[in-house]
Amino acid sequence: MAIDDAQPSDWTLLFKHGRQTILLLVAPLTPVTQILEELLSTIKDRYSDGLPGPKPSIKYLTPDSIHDVFVGIPKDIYEPSKGFQDLDVHKEGSKASPATLDWKDGSILAFRFAKEDEQTPSQFWVEWSSYDEQYGTEAMDEDEDEEEGDDE
Repeated sequence: MAIDDAQPSDWTLLFKHGRQTILLLVAPLTPVTQILEELLSTIKDRYSDGLPGPKPSIKYLTPDSIHDVFVGIPKDIYEPSKGFQDLDVHKEGSKASPATLDWKDGSILAFRFAKEDEQTPSQFWVEWSSYDEQYGTEAMDEDEDEEEGDDE
């Protein structure tokens, strides 16, 4: 969906693969098949050589068909780092949408490609950054300095 077409009622869905997060803005009743087509289009535009893998030498090539894309939902929505379970969005049919699948605005979803099954069968590869990676150790030092100043 083009940003010009955005509506206040649209939801942001976060699709994760490795360290990459792709945000898609969708209407709650958009068919999942259309969302997967948008996801593939976005990946092809952004990662024309393929999605980065766990090593710099590994690239996951983007498939041509949405039937080669698997989606996972968090095992625990409050702690997505516990892993993801397969959601057979293709079995749900063309009427499946974020609203009918009980997704919410801001839902975190994992995705993988069929070719990845050869390397990691039925698993979603999602990495979460640590506090230090997100904010650096300098931010942690600043937080400690502020706490020490509060005692005086």
